[in-house]
Amino acid sequence: MDFLLEQFETAKCTYINDPFMSPCCNSGWAKLDNPDILAYGVRVIMYLGLANLMGTVWLRLKPNENTIQSFFNAIFFGSAFVSFMTVAYIPAFLEDLSTYKKESLENMYGPAAFLLANVIVGLPFLFLITILFAVVECWMTDFRSGGTVFFRFVMWLFLSQPNLSSC
Repeated sequence: MDFLLEQFETAKCTYINDPFMSPCCNSGWAKLDNPDILAYGVRVIMYLGLANLMGTVWLRLKPNENTIQSFFNAIFFGSAFVSFMTVAYIPAFLEDLSTYKKESLENMYGPAAFLLANVIVGLPFLFLITILFAVVECWMTDFRSGGTVFFRFVMWLFLSQPNLSSC
């Protein structure tokens, strides 16, 4: 966290006269400096709980023809639940949005800087909870082992989240 704050602090000094990057860096720094721990903590707990629930439903599937439908179900429901659970971020986003409305009235920054700052700050957290979910689900359901397969699964889970949660 300190590394990212240092990067934003350096960027604030570098882009002090840039009409687009300066407000973007200020917004990103403010979001990182005061994170909504409750919203992020609830999301981590929900995703880990969901992964445990799914892992117990499809515990140690055998890799044969009789369990192909179960594998499809586990992959589909994993993707669907991860995508649907992004609604847990709505309260934190509404708080950010109210702050943005107040600050945009004072012409501090525009919607593009707000969106870019939210994406830059939110993507690492989305990737972290995707990894946590995938590790638990892949281990418990006994998906095919291998780094390539695991990271392909993580990629699909991760790419389904930003478009739904707007980070």
